[in-house]
Amino acid sequence: MSKKGQFALGIAVVGLFVASFAAVAPKTVKATIATLVRDEDNAARHPFTALCFLPPTITAGASCSMDPIPPGEEVVIETVNLVGDASPSEFVMRPIVNTTTAGTSESYFFSAVFDDGISQPNHSFFIANESVRLYADPNTSIRCTLENASFTSKDISCSVSGYFVTLP
Repeated sequence: MSKKGQFALGIAVVGLFVASFAAVAPKTVKATIATLVRDEDNAARHPFTALCFLPPTITAGASCSMDPIPPGEEVVIETVNLVGDASPSEFVMRPIVNTTTAGTSESYFFSAVFDDGISQPNHSFFIANESVRLYADPNTSIRCTLENASFTSKDISCSVSGYFVTLP
């Protein structure tokens, strides 16, 4: 092949190479603006927090109940926090929350929690914090339990938070 032919072939290859990039060039993307909606701006929702505590008791499950939900209010629970203290021999507990929704009592079982080991050898310490969406009817109580199979001294502190909605 002559030098002119090689030169022409080289130019053609470079031209095809550049043209292939032009064909797959990035396209312009138009950004969209998201509108944020904040739940607390909803006039029907009001913050709700409740707490219960059971001092040391010898039992297989430490439970406490919160004050009844006011008439005409429904509670939506978004966070449950259970803290328990037990004898040093305890190493696992099962957190349970009981509510009544639409007139039916329901138990919600969460993943088992284990002794954090920090308070050993004096006692076992358990913490469960769960993000949830649970409902509770008016005039009913929310009940929290840390349960296991052995009868030893236990205490529990439970708090729930979310919001209540005024019913028509």
